[in-house]
Amino acid sequence: MLQTLLVLIKKKNPNKEGKLFILGCTAMSDNLHGLSIIDCFNTVFTVPNVCEPNEVTSVLSNFNSQAQDIQAIAKDFADMTGG
Repeated sequence: MLQTLLVLIKKKNPNKEGKLFILGCTAMSDNLHGLSIIDCFNTVFTVPNVCEPNEVTSVLSNFNSQAQDIQAIAKDFADMTGG
């Protein structure tokens, strides 16, 4: 499974204008380094624990993203966490 994940992460996006945003959460970042997953990404941000949708919005506002996308992600987070 790890090999499949690494292949898919490294795969070039056929849409030159498109971007892929992956939000990964873990308390065990050392394991991600050990599995060479971190090396697949061009940007990694370390943020405090995120528990509320407004905290997700705050973190995502640091990226060049449209407000409607940020709100949609925050809503999905709230739906998943019951927040």
